[in-house]
Amino acid sequence: MPVYCYRCGSCGRTMEEFFHRTKHARSPRCPGCEKRMQRDIHAEFGGPRAQGQWPIYSDAMAVHPSQIADAKHQADVLGVPTEFVEQDCPEADKWAGQPIFTSQRHQDEYLRKVTGGKIVNLDKYG
Repeated sequence: MPVYCYRCGSCGRTMEEFFHRTKHARSPRCPGCEKRMQRDIHAEFGGPRAQGQWPIYSDAMAVHPSQIADAKHQADVLGVPTEFVEQDCPEADKWAGQPIFTSQRHQDEYLRKVTGGKIVNLDKYG
């Protein structure tokens, strides 16, 4: 299923959602201000990030809070140390279990290592 990324034009909150193509009909409402969110195509397809937009917190690659210690250990063992958000912070749109990526290279390397290299040519998207 594809990942759809959204950004709220009112409050700036971001979110990622998984939808089957046939079930994706309308943009979701922002959990913060209840206004309709707009799709963020650049985030979905690895578009260029402006200077200063790192680190990012990924919903799509988040783990359950009970798995944070194991996920950190796995990332260390794989040679791509990664921190995770430890507790929810709704005001900052950070949620327990989200990995914290410090650069595009860090995110790409994490994906390659965690998936065992099953991601095909990430470079063409970024």
